[in-house]
Amino acid sequence: MFLPFCVRRARQSVYAFFRNYDKIVRVLSWVLRFVNRCRKIKAKQGSGKVVWWEEIMLAEKCIIRFIQRESFTGPQDERVSHLCPYIDSEGIIRNRTKILGRMDLGDLGIPAILPSRHPVVEMLVLQAHKKACHVRVQGLLSLLRERFWILKGRKTIRSILNKCVVCRRHGARHISTVPLALPESRV
Repeated sequence: MFLPFCVRRARQSVYAFFRNYDKIVRVLSWVLRFVNRCRKIKAKQGSGKVVWWEEIMLAEKCIIRFIQRESFTGPQDERVSHLCPYIDSEGIIRNRTKILGRMDLGDLGIPAILPSRHPVVEMLVLQAHKKACHVRVQGLLSLLRERFWILKGRKTIRSILNKCVVCRRHGARHISTVPLALPESRV
């Protein structure tokens, strides 16, 4: 899919302006809607202040392609070659898993491969962590694997969850002090 120059330039600085994955997806969906209207492409588009689900999914796929183009050279990249990578019809590098044979799974059998160190991946993990009520590493990894295959996933998620202020506060140990001896007048 051809993206105009303004959209390609916007992806370079978008990480600095936004700290939320949902915000990035929604802004890109608005930009893509504007581009399609300028080109007069007849697609299912919302009117007014509502963004359609299809537009959000299209924007998310564009973001995944941006991330993969910045991080990987293709399915032959040495970091993903040990998996079973392939490029789907939308240009996204995906991983073939063992449960690929089931037709009712959607993206579960073929998750998109994402790098471990990328600012947008960090935002994605943190947002999924907050939406899942601050679930721990194993639960968050299984939630994310439904759609994304993050390289070094467990280590990446653990390092990102160490930055979560709410989890650090609730996981803090209580201060315990050694009781002092009573004074002689109270004994």
